[in-house]
Amino acid sequence: MDFKRTQILLLIFFIFFDAYLAFTLITKQQVRQTNSGQVTNVSIETQLKNRNIKINQTLSNESYQLPVVKTETSQVLDKERGTLQGQTARYNNGILQSTFDQPLDLGLGLDRDSKTLTQEQVEDIRRNFLDRPEYFVRGAEYTVWSFSPESRTLTFYMVAYDGYPVLDGSSELRLSFNADFQLREYTQTYQSDFKVLDQPIALISVKDALKLLETRVDTYIPDGSTIQQISLGYYRTVNLQDFDVYTPVWEITYSQDEASTRTVLVDAVEHQVVTKPNTNVTSP
Repeated sequence: MDFKRTQILLLIFFIFFDAYLAFTLITKQQVRQTNSGQVTNVSIETQLKNRNIKINQTLSNESYQLPVVKTETSQVLDKERGTLQGQTARYNNGILQSTFDQPLDLGLGLDRDSKTLTQEQVEDIRRNFLDRPEYFVRGAEYTVWSFSPESRTLTFYMVAYDGYPVLDGSSELRLSFNADFQLREYTQTYQSDFKVLDQPIALISVKDALKLLETRVDTYIPDGSTIQQISLGYYRTVNLQDFDVYTPVWEITYSQDEASTRTVLVDAVEHQVVTKPNTNVTSP
């Protein structure tokens, strides 16, 4: 009888103990969900503002859908560089780099205090220089542009689909100026005949891209930084001998001071940070 009574007491004890454990776990889970909800309710704009990070543009709530595109490997730069004049050009592994015999004055009146270019100035460069085959190979095909006064570079990009440029350096024309803002040299990469592979895919939002950066130690934007620009475009995900594949990507550029600028790419389909390849080569 004593043994049976002991069994009953132990059974009752374990029933109450299991109930206590279940109650404790449920309570902790509710607290965890509440805290998570409180963090989620804080917008990415507020999170960045609390760390004194400025954004030079409004973060859009727009949803985007873009397709993956494909292009065949091109040897255009190597085949047509013979038309270039007044410069020394070399081609290696898809990259054309050329230095002018004498720096070119673009007639734009740029100096160390120049912070930006007007669309009219860019069109003058396109008309007077990019469109001329003695200066550039198919320069007219590069339509989107950005200007960096700090590094004295003006970069033109090829478009992969519906106005969205290639942002990883594999389809760009980068002009480099000397201290007097004369055109000294350039680096060029090229792709052509971009073709849609499949139906448009729903992309992560720009806010989700920024949230991803905030969760990683290697991409955590430092306090007090300024997000200079956020762009949606394409980057190369497959690079084979006969063809390349390009996927939508968010490009986020930020700076801690005028002399320190960093660009990060976030795959807009796979929701992951990717490494931007280096297409620069040493000047001849």
